[in-house]
Amino acid sequence: MIQRKLLSGHKKRPLVKPFVITNSNAKIIDVYGNHAATDNGALIMENVMKTDNDLKDLLKKIEELQADGFPKLNVEIIRKNITFGYYQLEQANGYLFEHFSANEDYEFLVSNNLENEEDSKIVFAKIQSRHSNSFKYKKFVSFKPYSNNLDNLSWICSCKTGKKTLGCCSHVAALIYFMGYGRFNLENIPKAGMKLKNIIIPILNDTDDDEEVSSILPQDLMKRSLSIDSEINNNPTETKK
Repeated sequence: MIQRKLLSGHKKRPLVKPFVITNSNAKIIDVYGNHAATDNGALIMENVMKTDNDLKDLLKKIEELQADGFPKLNVEIIRKNITFGYYQLEQANGYLFEHFSANEDYEFLVSNNLENEEDSKIVFAKIQSRHSNSFKYKKFVSFKPYSNNLDNLSWICSCKTGKKTLGCCSHVAALIYFMGYGRFNLENIPKAGMKLKNIIIPILNDTDDDEEVSSILPQDLMKRSLSIDSEINNNPTETKK
């Protein structure tokens, strides 16, 4: 068991992992570990956030859609100054409708380690990829509380186009659109794809395999086993000498 947990598939040798937190200049702030080689960064970070109160307090969940100081925007301001077009906004509506209509919580986190109100805050959220169920993109938006200067807004996303310097990706647009406009006008968020969703017949297929297996009776398994044994005895495999 321990040998399997310590074997790194990437390095092809046994090892343990330290989890190192650094700043942008590569100065080491803290080190957590040791962790098993089979633990990926996401699992380690989740464990650190649960066990380290100092690190956990850096991010605070936004309760009841409250994030004091985020600039209030409208669709035209976002289109002309942030997305530079309608495409990202159209995609943002679809992302927001999917998340708020799903049977799961959609959490936003905001940085809480501020020395004064002039410091920037960072809003963080995950958003489901519209192409793959296994991908969730991480996006960060930095803002100065109570500032209407759009130059104080900055962002980054883990998607392929999330680091663009002109405009933003659809995932960042969804977060900015919601924080600056949508949360004050929830009823006005377009419900993209609602008509198509209503005409699709839901089919539950998660338990189909289990029901198929459970429907096979023990006597049926015995009959199949006897049939296979009989076929092998009647048609023995020739062996080369």
